[in-house]
Amino acid sequence: MKIILMRHGKPDFDFSRRVKATEFARIAHEYDTAGMVDHPPIQAMEQAQQCNAVVVSDLIRSHLSAQALILENIVLSSTLFKEAPLPYPSSGNIKLSVSIWAVLLRVAWLLGYSQNSESFNAASNRAKEAAGVLMQLAEKHGSVLLVGHGVMNWLLAKELRKQGWAGKTTSQGGKHWGFGVYEYTT
Repeated sequence: MKIILMRHGKPDFDFSRRVKATEFARIAHEYDTAGMVDHPPIQAMEQAQQCNAVVVSDLIRSHLSAQALILENIVLSSTLFKEAPLPYPSSGNIKLSVSIWAVLLRVAWLLGYSQNSESFNAASNRAKEAAGVLMQLAEKHGSVLLVGHGVMNWLLAKELRKQGWAGKTTSQGGKHWGFGVYEYTT
């Protein structure tokens, strides 16, 4: 059985603009509804085409990425696989680029800060449930591809390893179209 966790393609989104952290509810919505500006590399296409079933999150970039991979065998689209959202403060006037805020807020999230967001523990529990779904689909179909998101794929990979899946990662979290291949042998 095989599970491939692949990160979506590059969104059409300006990470360089300066914003306040308090604007992240709007920024997250813009990011979540952005189109895509790139195409999958050959290696990602080859891996994706090997899978008998495809799973996507409910976010548009996951669906657009599956379309770019020319995949029609989508068996599930679910919020269970969406990205772990960034926390953000309710007050403050400091303006930084979206990319700097994203790094700072993600580090704060990993350290326990979760204001206006899902906590790290809640996201980890969701990843455990999502990994269970992927394992069931892999058992049914033999192989499954998740076109997902960086942090959630990282959490899923950790959970799959805990469940005895062996895998190799190729920048699945940080790089668009990066993927990890996980196999389970009985």
